[in-house]
Amino acid sequence: MGSLQDFMKVSELLTGIDHLDPGVGDDYRRRLETTSGVALDELVDGYRAVASAPAPLGALTAQFGSDPKGQRMRRSAQQVVRIWYLSEYVDATGTLSGAGHFPDSILYDVIEAHAPSFSDKPHGYWVKKPVGGAQ
Repeated sequence: MGSLQDFMKVSELLTGIDHLDPGVGDDYRRRLETTSGVALDELVDGYRAVASAPAPLGALTAQFGSDPKGQRMRRSAQQVVRIWYLSEYVDATGTLSGAGHFPDSILYDVIEAHAPSFSDKPHGYWVKKPVGGAQ
């Protein structure tokens, strides 16, 4: 299992966003390591090898070749970007799973918007007029 600090560094490099929330990052790292089937250790090792390069992002993505390791690293990087921007990931069974931090998704900061609203009411509740409320 890689360190949180290394996961945060590779996350910031891949997302292009500095100062990501380490509390959210720790949860994301644990989810990806335990349920997604991605090779985070290989991705972090690849990052460490190029961290001091003049263009570390290009040097890291250059490792995403057509060989099996390169493809595992590519998939891991895609999952890291997906979980930070959308708070979702594809688990080891191929199922799209929420990561539990939807309002914290960095997509909304990037596009300067707020996360869409959420309701705990059943689908279609909005078609019925409220009872006893303003009309």
